[in-house]
Amino acid sequence: MSDLDKILHDPAPVPEESAAGLDQRPPRMWPWAILAGLLMLASVLIHVFWPVPAHKHMALCKHGLTEHCYKTDPTAEN
Repeated sequence: MSDLDKILHDPAPVPEESAAGLDQRPPRMWPWAILAGLLMLASVLIHVFWPVPAHKHMALCKHGLTEHCYKTDPTAEN
């Protein structure tokens, strides 16, 4: 019988889950909740107070995206 067969037929004993080194209390969620709240607050403040640049008109393309593209001037007459 090989070593692999011995391991498969007679496995090593599994230690109990209530070992002295493991902490049995539930995980703490407050640090993660505070971090999530701070990130949401920062996102809202950036959205409200960050100046947004003026909107510039995009290039007008005919016959696909790469052919016959030119910038439109909204003040120019047709």
